Amino acid sequence: MDRERQEFVANVSHEFQSPLTLMKGFSAILLGGSLQDSERSRALQIIIQESERLSRLSDNLLRLAALESERYAINPAYFDLAEQIRRTVLTFEPLWSDKQLEVEMIGARTMVYADEELLNQVWINLMSNAIKFAPADGRIIIELLADKDQAEIRFYDNGPAVPPEDRERIFKRFFKADRARDRNIEGNGLGLSIVKKIVDFHQGIIYIDSENGNSKAFVVKIPVMPSPATEPT
Repeated sequence: MDRERQEFVANVSHEFQSPLTLMKGFSAILLGGSLQDSERSRALQIIIQESERLSRLSDNLLRLAALESERYAINPAYFDLAEQIRRTVLTFEPLWSDKQLEVEMIGARTMVYADEELLNQVWINLMSNAIKFAPADGRIIIELLADKDQAEIRFYDNGPAVPPEDRERIFKRFFKADRARDRNIEGNGLGLSIVKKIVDFHQGIIYIDSENGNSKAFVVKIPVMPSPATEPT
């Protein structure tokens, strides 16, 4: 537990320190007053970009802390899972259109009894992840299959596969498969850990299906109805 706590503090410090260093450096350059207009505009853009990165990190840390709290209680309700995922896909249309991605959603009406707000966060994170790693002019397929007991949702993209040794660790806090921490790929390593926590809340599982080096699919399986202990009366 001590080792995990130390790793957590080290990771948080790293994620905060990088954007803070950039913001401090470019602020000092701006105060020097020696930049051309174009250079000054670029410096301000970087400061805004890094402040947004810090904001996202703070939001994710707060969300993860809330989910890991023993006092957190889910609020289940009946809703159409296919319609919820479809709305998420449409919300991200400006991003995947800008990258010229081919996006396909396959799934019929599927009523589930679950926490609608939490599951919406799952699809937002997985869709964002697929857009991030799919190559330009690539492809994303979201498929929903269900029977009377279980719903299976697959988020496929033809971006790089996740190495076998990373497929379990990728759901841990702050873990990044891009070990070099490429700053051209945004993210703080918390999105998938949040997804895993929410899926666990719903008595489901999530794993990566990746058969070759050119594609992958994040697969979520959740029960259509909760266990008898939490089933509505």
